Amino acid sequence: MNLAGFLDQLGDVPWSRAPADLKRKSKDYFWFSPVLSALLHDCEADVIVSPRSVDEVMTVAAASARTGVPLTPRGGGTGNYGQAVPLRRGAVIDMTGLARLIEVADGVVTVEAGMTLHALEQALRARGHELRMFPSTWETATVGGFVSGGTGGVGSVTWGGLREPGNLIGASLVTVEDTPRLIDLTGSQCNLINRTFGTTGLLVRLALPVQPAVDWHDLLVTFEQFEDAIAFGHAMCKAQGVQKRLCSISDDRQARYFRPYVPYIPEGSAIAALMVAPAGLVAAHELAAAHNGRVTLERASGGEEGPSLPIYELGFNHATQHVLRRERGHTYLQTIFPTPEILHGLRTRLGDEVMWHVEFIGFDGGHVMNSLPVVRYTGEERLAELIAIFENAGAPVANPHVYTVEDGSRYKRLPGDQLGFKHDVDPQGLLNPGKMRTFMPSETL
Repeated sequence: MNLAGFLDQLGDVPWSRAPADLKRKSKDYFWFSPVLSALLHDCEADVIVSPRSVDEVMTVAAASARTGVPLTPRGGGTGNYGQAVPLRRGAVIDMTGLARLIEVADGVVTVEAGMTLHALEQALRARGHELRMFPSTWETATVGGFVSGGTGGVGSVTWGGLREPGNLIGASLVTVEDTPRLIDLTGSQCNLINRTFGTTGLLVRLALPVQPAVDWHDLLVTFEQFEDAIAFGHAMCKAQGVQKRLCSISDDRQARYFRPYVPYIPEGSAIAALMVAPAGLVAAHELAAAHNGRVTLERASGGEEGPSLPIYELGFNHATQHVLRRERGHTYLQTIFPTPEILHGLRTRLGDEVMWHVEFIGFDGGHVMNSLPVVRYTGEERLAELIAIFENAGAPVANPHVYTVEDGSRYKRLPGDQLGFKHDVDPQGLLNPGKMRTFMPSETL
């Protein structure tokens, strides 16, 4: 690795070696996992590089290929698996300088990869459109970071995850070679860069579907029985006439950590956090009542009534974060429950060792219960035992306590030859080295 030669070749591309920049931009939310926290805490880049255009990204890529300096792509740094952590030092390439909305046409937005999803939504709403889905961290998460490290989010209750056909229209990426190429992918080809942690090219542009903007409403529904909350979630998913953006279920123990909403949650109650279009409100109320639920809060999304905390921050890994910021003796798992019986059986078996959180997600024409259970952490041995318990019960686990694409994906693994594609776009293995365990640089084969 020739760092001095790398910096010499950057030309006008901004870079920093300030200690505060190196520390801040070499981290992400890996602290959700005590295992990853121990492994990744001391990892730090040698330099932060901040290109502002596709041409400057190509300059950085060429400098990397010619000098052997590794590149770790970074968006907003909101990932939980160490995706933005430089395992082999080198350069973190901060992509947030590429933040331009290029075009909105025919239900598709084309946008540079470094734009935050919240800024993109605001720009779309000014044009009468909105995103189909976004992560709960969208205020800082970038479009490219979401596609590189995420699987779905708010809106997935209707549209499914990023892997569902039609949710990624196109992508453009820069290769890491002496003479970098700009490659365009379309449709299912985007699987080659989705959830690969930035190992298969430097994403510079994406094309995503949009929909007409909706004046969403938030509903908080409380239930004396967790089983009723789960049954209600299934009923909401089956209600095709109800346009919805969120259906998140939390048990009574986790709900107590949602501090701004506690005044609306009777003691011992499970909750459903919903975002529903106005035309679906009547049906949502009726379905809640039919499942022994009570609507304790209803408001226009983003309105001033009720808690200032957005209701979507009761969903996905924001729900996990509310617990972990107050209970550092806990961590989490990622799983899916094919049936309610598997969920309820594990809940009975594991008692107060686990807090239960379920996201209802569209999948393959139906829906599935995605889950981020919060578990009491007593060591890696018990964590492995819990994973085995879940999987033996029929609930596959995507392990969030590893940092490699292969070992952490499990049921989230996408079709397509990601390994072969990496050999094409990054033959020296300079992109986020160590994150694709099975990759061997071409010259060593």
